[in-house]
This record gives sequence, C-alpha cells and structure tokens, in this order.
Amino acid sequence: MERYYRPAPTIKEAWAQPGLINKVMHLLQWWNGTRIGRTLTRYGIQRGALMSGGIAYSALFSIGAGLTIAWTAFMYFVGDNAALRLRVIKSVNVTMPGLLSTPSKGGLVDPADLVMDNPINLATIIAVVLLLFAATYVMANLKIAIRSMFGISYFPSNFFGEKLRDLLGFVLLAVSVLLTTGLGFVVSALGNYFLDLLGVTGSASGILLKGVSLLTAGLVDAGIWCMLVAFISGVKVPLKELLTGGIIFGVFAGIIRYLGTAAVSSVSDKPLLASVAAFATLLLWVNLLSRVAQMVAAWTANPPAPAYPNDAAQVHMNERPNYVTLSKPETLEWPHQKVTGTMDVDQSGDPYVEVAEETPLEPRFGGLIGAYQRHRMARLEAKLEKARANYYQPQRKQ
Repeated sequence: MERYYRPAPTIKEAWAQPGLINKVMHLLQWWNGTRIGRTLTRYGIQRGALMSGGIAYSALFSIGAGLTIAWTAFMYFVGDNAALRLRVIKSVNVTMPGLLSTPSKGGLVDPADLVMDNPINLATIIAVVLLLFAATYVMANLKIAIRSMFGISYFPSNFFGEKLRDLLGFVLLAVSVLLTTGLGFVVSALGNYFLDLLGVTGSASGILLKGVSLLTAGLVDAGIWCMLVAFISGVKVPLKELLTGGIIFGVFAGIIRYLGTAAVSSVSDKPLLASVAAFATLLLWVNLLSRVAQMVAAWTANPPAPAYPNDAAQVHMNERPNYVTLSKPETLEWPHQKVTGTMDVDQSGDPYVEVAEETPLEPRFGGLIGAYQRHRMARLEAKLEKARANYYQPQRKQ
C-alpha cells in the first residue's frame, strides 16, 4: 500500500511509540484516521467555514425576500386569525431569534411592513419573481456546500432544474415553520389533556411540555436536513446514514436555537441592545447552522483519510507552472481532478514509495502446444479487433 494511504495506527500503537514527539505525531495520525478527524479534515479541505460566511451573508437578502413572500401569502389567505398570526410570529422567532416584532416584544422587522398592499397586479408579480430569485440564493449556496462535503464537485443538471431545487428548498423551510406552529398547537392541547388525566401539575407539567416541544422541533429539523441532502442537493445517501445524520443535526440545531433565544431574551428590556443582539444573533445563527449542516454532511459522507504529500515534488510545487494549464500541455499529464483541475498527489515524485517491477508472465506450455495456443490467441485478438471496428462508429476526418 502506498505510503500516504497506509492505515492510521491504533491509539494503543500510538501510545506505545518511544519518545514524546514521536508519540504525539502518531497520536495525531490516529486522530486524523478516526471518523471525527476525517470529518473535520473534509470540512476544512472543502472550505466549509468560508462557505458558511457566504451563506450567512446571502441569508440577509434571502430571509428578507422569503419573509415578504411568505408573510404576504399568509396574510392574504389566513391572516384574519389573530391567534394563529401570533403563533406563527412566535414560531419564526423560535427558528430565527428576535427577527419579528410582537405586541409584547420588539424585533428587527415589524410584520406589518412585510405585507405587499396589492399582491395581484403586474408590478407585484414582477417583484415576487425577483424576490423568489433572492429568496433562493441562500438555498443555492447551502446546496453547493452540502454537495461539496460529499465530494461532489459537479452535479449534471440545467439552470431551471437547479432553480427548481432551490425553490423547493425555500418552500420546504416555509412549510417547516407552519408545521412547527401546527405541531406546537397539537402538543400544547394534547399535552395538557393527557397531563390532566395523569394528574401531573405544576412545574413538572411545564418541563414535560417543554421537553416534548423541543423534541418535536428537533424532529422537524432532522426531517429538513434529510430533505435538503436527499432531494434538494440530490445526494444518494444510504437510509441508515441519512437518518443518523438528521438526528445529529436536529440535536445541534436545537442547542443553537436555544442559545440564540437566550441571547436575545437577556437584553430584551434594552431596545437598542435588543435590536443589535437580534441582528448579530441572526447572522451568527445562520453561520452556525450552516457549519453544523456541513459538518454533519461530512460525517454522513464518512470520507477516507486524504492523501498528504510527503514533499513538494509530489505536487510539483517547485516547477513553473506548478498547476495544470493548457498553456503548458505537459502539465496535463500530472495527476489532477478532471472536473475541477485540482492537483492530486503524484506518486512518481515520492522517493519513499517502492515502485513494483512488473514480472514477465511465463507461458505454461512450449513446443507444438505453445505454438498452437499462440496461434489461437492471435486469431481471437483479430476477431476482437474486427468486432470493435463493427461496434464503434468510424471517426470523421477533421
């Protein structure tokens, strides 16, 4: 096996190494070979942190556009129900802490400012189309980020197919907010009913209802992540791995949501600090959620440990040019990723890798039997060449 592909040492083997530096180096190799180590390596190589920053920036435009469309549609159809309206606002604030104002607490945006006056006219239709494109920006970036965690550098699709995926992702997020709201009603009603039957009252009933509500929100988050990976991103993940990843994401998303809500609530009595905290929390919330979504995707991918070059010669760093380019056709012979053009480790430049010499094959028979076998192979090879010529179309002359 090649030197940079050899299995990582076990923790017992690493701990048994003589010398402190040698022990630390082998422990590091052991860590890089674990699933968590390989997950973080994939996340780092694919620049997950950088993409999370881009996703958070695009979310500023996408969230505003998405809320305008979704809230206008909501108010147009069921906005007369004041109780449902307040419940939806609270659900949005649970998902994105401090975003919308309520009668008792301020927020970044007043829901009344999101409603378009007359949603049925040409100007509004054009505005809705533009808002839909803006609303899908964050979904497009998140989709690309998730694919990269699975090592998918190119997804064969057309522009309209990709935009449809982004739009479906936007609809999925909108439906999840309504679903969380509806499930909140159900949990509250049924929970109180069954707790009364069981005779559970006081703080214990509140803790149980809160726990069931968090579990429900976590299941919704898990379902969203699974849908984002399997349908929006188009990654074909084994079902067991997909469900495990969804559960992990649901747990961490709930923790992030709780911390965000706590941060906004801690300064809710100070209007200036509350608005700043809500804005900062929103950016940080989107950034952290995108990081968690990508890390869980990298975990689900369960990638192999990457091949690290032993010296600069393996990646042609001392040559000019030291990248693959058509300006120097000889660089096309270097190992590289055919879709992205990224350099790969060149085994021929590793002085420590032993290149196995090919051993010539010895014929089993000699004499007349060997001559007959060689004659038979020549006839079969001629038939194979003729079959190939009949199968493939002749190439046109340039």
